[in-house]
Amino acid sequence: MVRQKGFTLWITQVALLTTLCVVGRIFFAFIPNVQPVTAIIAIVTILLGFKDGAIVSSLTMLVSNLILGMGPWVVLQIISYLIVVIFVYFSNRLLEKMVKSDYILFGSRAVVTGIAGILFGFSISWLWTFLIQVENFWVYYLNGLPFDLAHSAGNVVFFILLFPLLNKLFQRYAVNYQEINQN
Repeated sequence: MVRQKGFTLWITQVALLTTLCVVGRIFFAFIPNVQPVTAIIAIVTILLGFKDGAIVSSLTMLVSNLILGMGPWVVLQIISYLIVVIFVYFSNRLLEKMVKSDYILFGSRAVVTGIAGILFGFSISWLWTFLIQVENFWVYYLNGLPFDLAHSAGNVVFFILLFPLLNKLFQRYAVNYQEINQN
């Protein structure tokens, strides 16, 4: 019974985080490449780990593209977000070992989240060139770089705004989860 309650809490958390990402992506769809999705996925990866970050990112792409439109890019988005989750996960582990100040750690995580936007753009552009058979990847990528920079800047802003809120929510969730496991 305890394991089932823990699983139910976890699946509920994943569903709510996915919903938050999907709503954020749709709500900000009018601004090219500026949505809270990457920042939320980075925060989930930092606070909850690789598995949760990977699951939330994959579900977000599947569900949001049901609304925005499906195509071969969905698989590329999922792969690119998995690359981002891996990058954020290992960067965060390194930062936690190296940085002792909470303020510097917060700022460093914001920078990592900004870099994640550029990494997402680079990886999806690179993968996309195989599907559409672009002759020169660098010309293709550099044409999209302004959008990747907007994605990066948006990530930093969303990270700064959302990290304290989600961190507090996850701490509260952890207390509830521990209480269930103790009973």
